[in-house]
Parts: sequence; C-alpha cells; structure tokens
Amino acid sequence: MHPRRSALPVPAAHTEPRRQAYAADSVLTRYLSLFCGAIMAVLQTDAAMKRIRRSVALALWLALTFAGNARAHHAAFYKTTFDAVRGADFTGVERLFAPDVWSGQAGEMTPAELLQRLKAGKVSRLYETLGSGQRVLVSFLLEYPDERPSEQILLMAQRVGESGNTDPYAWQIIEIGTDVAHAETFLTRELPRFVKQPADPDPESTPPNVIIIVSDDAGFADFSLHGNRDFPTPNIDRLAAGGVRFSQGYVSASVCSPSRAGLLTGRYQQRFGHHNNIPPRYSETNGLPVEETTLADVLKAQGYRTIALGKWHLGYAPAFHPLARGFDDYYGFLKGARSYFPTSGKKHTRLNQLLRDREPVEERFEYMTDALGREAAAYIDAHAGGPFFLYLAFNAVHTPLHATEEKLAQTNPELTSGRRKRAAMTMSMDDAIGEVLAALDRNDIAENSIVVFINDNGGQTKAGADNAPLRGKKGQPYEGGIRVPFVARWPARWPAGVVYEHPVSALDLFPTALRAAVGGYATDTPRLDGINLTPSLTGDRDVPPHRPLFWKRKENFAVRRGDWKLVQFDGGPVELYNLADDPCESKDLIATQPQVAEGLRSIYDAWEQRHEEARW
Repeated sequence: MHPRRSALPVPAAHTEPRRQAYAADSVLTRYLSLFCGAIMAVLQTDAAMKRIRRSVALALWLALTFAGNARAHHAAFYKTTFDAVRGADFTGVERLFAPDVWSGQAGEMTPAELLQRLKAGKVSRLYETLGSGQRVLVSFLLEYPDERPSEQILLMAQRVGESGNTDPYAWQIIEIGTDVAHAETFLTRELPRFVKQPADPDPESTPPNVIIIVSDDAGFADFSLHGNRDFPTPNIDRLAAGGVRFSQGYVSASVCSPSRAGLLTGRYQQRFGHHNNIPPRYSETNGLPVEETTLADVLKAQGYRTIALGKWHLGYAPAFHPLARGFDDYYGFLKGARSYFPTSGKKHTRLNQLLRDREPVEERFEYMTDALGREAAAYIDAHAGGPFFLYLAFNAVHTPLHATEEKLAQTNPELTSGRRKRAAMTMSMDDAIGEVLAALDRNDIAENSIVVFINDNGGQTKAGADNAPLRGKKGQPYEGGIRVPFVARWPARWPAGVVYEHPVSALDLFPTALRAAVGGYATDTPRLDGINLTPSLTGDRDVPPHRPLFWKRKENFAVRRGDWKLVQFDGGPVELYNLADDPCESKDLIATQPQVAEGLRSIYDAWEQRHEEARW
C-alpha cells in the first residue's frame, strides 16, 4: 500500500494559532462585557444622568455581550470540532445538524430546498457564526448528499489546492475530513432526520421482486444492444427496450470473484480483503468473509424468498455456501468454471459438482445454460406470490467454450471457430433470459419486478470476446476490463427505452434494491459504497451522482472522477485520460494535466488507506 498522506499538503500551522486567537478573542470580549456592566452599575448612581447613561450603557453592554457570545459560540464550535479531529470523532461536524441548530423542523425540506435556504443564510442559526471553511463543508454535504463525507472533503481539498486558496478555515475543514475518514455515518444517519427523503416505493405498495442476472466474461460488444452484428440477442434487447441501458456501467473488479463480492455486498471488496479470485482449492478461510452482509441477507430479513442459481465462486467451505449467506435455495456449482455438459471426458471434483442446496445432483445430459434457465423459470412459477430475490449467475460465456450443435448451426460460418462457439453460447444464454422474462409475463408479475442484466467483468479477448471500442480486457483496469453491459427494468417505477449516460456501478444494485424493497434503510444496514439509483432514473435527483469510482487489484489501480480517469497497469507508469473526449483511452494527458492527476491520486490514496490487505 502507499504510505499514508493527506489529500493535499495541509498548512496545519494555520489551525492552532487561529483557534487560540479566537479563544483569546472570546475571553477578551467577555471581560469587556463585564466591564461595561460594572460601568452601567456605577452610572446608575448619578440620578441626573441615570436614564441617558443607563440607555447608552445598556446598549453597549448588550452589543458587546452579543458579540462575546457569538465569538464564544464560534470558538466553542471550533474547539469542539478541532478536538473531535484529534480524537477521530465526528460529533463536532455532526453538531451542524443537531435538532437545536436548524430553524426548520425535521423532515420539512428536501435537500435541494435546504441547500437553497442555507445558501441564502435563512436556515441555521449557527451557520451565521461559522467561518468559510465550515460553510463550504455544509454546502458541499448538502449539494452532493450521495457522497461519503470523507471523499467530499478530499474533493474539496483538490478544489482548494487548485484554486490556491490559503484561507485557514478552508484547510481546517479539509484536515477535519481527512482525519475522520473512517467516521462516515454522518449523512446516512444524521442528515435524513432533517430532510425529506422520498420512499422507494410508497410503503403501502407491494415490494417488488428482484432478479439479478449475471453473465460471465462476456465482451462489451458481444450484444446487439452495443452494436454487435455477429449474432442476435433479442431477449436482452427486449429487456433494455423496456427499461434503462447504462452506457457507462461499471463493476468493482476486473475479474470474477471480487466483482461478485462487491455486487452482493454493495461494498468495495477491498474493505474486507477480497481483492482477487479465490484459489481453486478447498479452504476453510478463503471466501466472502462471514462478517459481511449480503443483499440476500437483508432481503430475506424483510420476508423475501431467496435463491442463487449457477456459479458461486465466493468460497467452498460450508460457512461460505450460498445457504449460509442469506439464500434459502441453491442450484449450481461452487467453483469459478466447469464443463457445460455432464459428460465431457473430465470428472468433476467435489467443488465442481452440480448441487441442489448442499446435496450433489445426478446430472442429466443437459446443457448447463439451458438447465439454469429452466430452474429460474420454474422458481418464478413456484413463487409468483412473492416477493422473491433470484440471483441467476450464468457461467456462460466463461471458458471452456462449449456450445450445443443446435446453436452452432445457427451461427455465421464465416466467423472463427472460437467466435462461433462464443456466439452459440451467448445465444443460448439469451434464450434462457427469455425464459425468465416469459415466466414473469405468464404470472403477471413483470410490472413490479426489478430485472437486472450485468456482466461480471470485461471480456476475455483471447477466448473470442469483443470489447470494442474499449481498450483492454478482463483483468485490466482499462475500460475494457471494468466497463460492462448493464441494463435494468422496473416497469412500475423506471422509464422505458432510456439510455442513462452517467457512470453507475454494480455496487449500486444493493442500495437500489433495498430501498425499492423496504422504502428505507434499517439502523443495522451495513455501510454501503453504492447509491440508490431510483432518484436519478425517475428525475427526483436533479443532478447525476457526483462521486469517484475506484478499482484496485495487485499492481493495477484506477480512479474515475467525472470524465477524468487515472490508471496504472501492472505497475507501469500512471496514465491520465479524459473519457468524454477519449473513451478508448488512447491519449495520455498526464504530462499536460498534472494537477488533475495529483488530485485523483490523492483521492485514490485516501480511499486505499481504509482497506484491508488481500487475504489470498
């Protein structure tokens, strides 16, 4: 890991003298106030001047007392916050949102209304006594309520550094945020008490079914919705036509297992040491840590029936089994890849047996992708009364490249052998997805069912995947390794036929599904790194989420903020790209934009420091 350092050089020498000056100023004004009070008492002994002098002295006393109290309030807040920094406690900043600070009542205003009133100086009594640094913090927190405070502070540091601002208050608040980077419950626990939060959906409505479909190692351009003309994928097209296609959809890792860990926990997998693929041997310790909460855990607690189908790849020991991670039912295999046919000339190990729950299944001669589609449709038929959570993780189109003769016959003979097999495998998967959609339709539950289709990482080009026009492939931090096909449909709430062009992450699926299912977050909800996408899709959020996205694996890292992306591959030179102008990452701008690169590196370094070393 990189050595710990602040986001930018913080002129700490500014902070302590400024605090002492305000404390001394506060003491001075209080003494002056007492002195004026004594003068007023003396003047009252002169009967001739009593009324005039008393009025003048009283006015002076009140003015100085008010000034002294304001300064004292300011100094007290400063000292509380400053001490909170030293103690790694966030209460100093949380004080800004305490009940006796806001003039409005809890729940009166939306974040936008609150921000507007605050900027006009009409909301907080304490706000008027704050310095510019605290004002910047309050405005920033309200303007971007989906971001974590520690990352907001780092972004502020970047802006302050680029502007050359030497205001000690601006730097003071940056120091506060940097030192309390681990105390990030502020917005999720405090701000919602004071602003109106729209429920997703109305609490009285029926919770939606949640279906997350994951393909394996597919290329970005391996689907007709991304321009593929080698073979059709009509059911995935149908899903996109009835919902939202995320043109800049990302996963949290460039390889299978950590990507799935991030998706199912809604948290960067580096937080719990799941950086890499799980080794292909049995282990009692290697797997998604049992301390982590999965989406299946929280939905099951809310009355959902839960099932995992297909590839697991999150641990082989009983403690890591899907039935121990929130799923009521399971049909699939535990390792990261296996044959698509039951008789392929290679005996399946105990880790690659097809299981129903925990018991091996006597395998029929059935293509694996077809079997998973059949199982998914049957589950929907059996649990149409809902609500249910179905996690359908195809091993298609991961190697080995096995296809049915029927589908191979439907492919273009002019394609290479590998590309033809991949085409046939993808078409079989599309058929299986069609079975899922048909089951929703015949049970009349499609309207209130969230259906997501996403790939786990970039395509493996040496196995015939096509990531064009993106650079890179599976295992790399370039766009071709982390940007994936990503579509979602919820007819009851989300618009149809929309292309959402802002960056989103697989980490967002957990909070989006949870808010849709429950209407809010329980007090024991785990600390999530994703955000609820529904307000952006319905128009309730005026601006897109304003947050950085991060990736790290071995000697690779990347951070994206807005259109800028900083990337390092295999320990080589650090590169900088503007994805709006150069989505193919062909023009390295690090030599001409060093400040942008430094700001992104600062944000990345601070993010990295909060995480656990790789467990395997």
